[in-house]
Amino acid sequence: MNGARVTKNGSSRRQAPRAGDVFAIPLRARGYGFGRLLYLDGRWRLAEFFACFRKTPEFSNDILEAHRAMPVHNIVTLPIESGDWPVVARNTDVSSIDLESLKFYRGLKGARSSVELNGTSEAITEQAAANMASSMPQFPEYISDVLFEKLDELGITNAD
Repeated sequence: MNGARVTKNGSSRRQAPRAGDVFAIPLRARGYGFGRLLYLDGRWRLAEFFACFRKTPEFSNDILEAHRAMPVHNIVTLPIESGDWPVVARNTDVSSIDLESLKFYRGLKGARSSVELNGTSEAITEQAAANMASSMPQFPEYISDVLFEKLDELGITNAD
């Protein structure tokens, strides 16, 4: 499934990304990693990324059973919208995800703070920020590079 939908008159158009969509991320021309949109509202486009690597962008439930390879990130969704990161499953259940517990960092080194979806913010150390993702939307190249590195660290980039 690539996210395109055929309309009544036969033309195709892409469906807008929504929470629960699972998408495939091409990784250095060697295979695919997978992510899932968790929340889309205002400036937030939150996605989780799984410790799963495949040679093809095909969905199976074991993708969702894999643990997270990295923290939830705020992402730019243009590659999902364009089909460059194809949607491989829609409407997966995200109701068990505790969005209220998610924290992101903002600010420059030495002046970091954490921010939650509800806007609550507090000063944090660099050590605390190291376990969080930035509150700024992250571009596709960054996400694919970091995901590949995390999967490679886990030793699963040669698996299928």
